[in-house]
Amino acid sequence: ATVEHHRHSDSGLPTVGVTIAVNEDELVFRIKDRAGGMPRSVLEKIFDYHFSSSNLADNTSFSYTDFDHPIYDPIVTRDNTNKMSGYGFGVPTSRAYCEYLNGSLTIETMYGIGSDVYVRVGLLTSENRIVRL
Repeated sequence: ATVEHHRHSDSGLPTVGVTIAVNEDELVFRIKDRAGGMPRSVLEKIFDYHFSSSNLADNTSFSYTDFDHPIYDPIVTRDNTNKMSGYGFGVPTSRAYCEYLNGSLTIETMYGIGSDVYVRVGLLTSENRIVRL
C-alpha cells in the first residue's frame, strides 16, 4: 500500500515502522505506515471475506471479489505476473488466527495519512493459556 500510494511521489518512500512488545501474557506487534489510510466506509468491510482493496492500483473503488464472473482471473494481473493479494482472505484469516491464539487484530486508520495495525497474540507459555491444537 505504501508503494502504491507514493508511486507518483518524487520523494522517497516513507518508512513502515514495526514495534514489538512482549509482557508476561501477550506479544504485540504494531505496524505503522503512511500509505494513505482508509475511509471509514472501507474500514467497516475489511474483515469481510472476499472484500479486497487491491484494485486501487487501477481505480479508486473498493469491491468484493467476483469469483463467478467468467472473465475474472484472480491469478493473473494486468501485466501477467502472479499475485498473492486481492482474494479477500488475508485480513479476516489473520484476525481468526489472532483470536485463536487468545489475541486480536485491530486497525486504526486516518484517511489521507496512514494506518496502524495492532496484532496481539497470547503467549503459549503463560500458565493461564489453554491452546487447542
